Amino acid sequence: THALDGPEALAKLLETPFDLAIVDIGMPLLDGLEVVVRARRADVKIPILVVSMHPEERMGVRALRCGASGYLPKDPALTALREAVAALLAGRKSISPRLADLLAEAVQTPQVRISDANLSGREFHVLRLLSSGRSLREISDVLSLSVKTVHTYRTRLLKKLGLERTGELVRLGVEEGLIEEVATAPAKPRKVKSASDPSSVGPIEG
Repeated sequence: THALDGPEALAKLLETPFDLAIVDIGMPLLDGLEVVVRARRADVKIPILVVSMHPEERMGVRALRCGASGYLPKDPALTALREAVAALLAGRKSISPRLADLLAEAVQTPQVRISDANLSGREFHVLRLLSSGRSLREISDVLSLSVKTVHTYRTRLLKKLGLERTGELVRLGVEEGLIEEVATAPAKPRKVKSASDPSSVGPIEG
């Protein structure tokens, strides 16, 4: 089965006994990281492989901290994808040596960074949208929230990151490579096989 957007992907994860899910960060309405966070909060225990246009240095550690079981750059080599799926179905994590090093560095590094700021999935999504130059009104439309609610998220971001102005949030997000990749309309989905068909495993994505 497949999903056209984040809310649909989350609903399928909560309702369908998959063996494995592959979630694209760049889904409309609710990004992949928020889907993972909400699924884990709802006690979804299946392996979740996150894919993204961003390299491991930008999003890998964040994805793992959100509850992902593994991370791959979008459109990985078929061999890499097969190895990741095999590892997850065998009950292991799918973490490259480079990502393992990044995770270790993040744990050992004392300075506060975006990945260490204890942002919620929604706060992180708002930050990514701000980093892409979206106005509060545009963000409210993308996330189906009121402008007042988006303003509240922006205020929380400023406080958690120790900043004073929106421009500083934007600059920090750009420096961290958090340019938003979420589409404004559902992209053409790729087919996903459910747990009832063990011959193949595919992505839940937009």
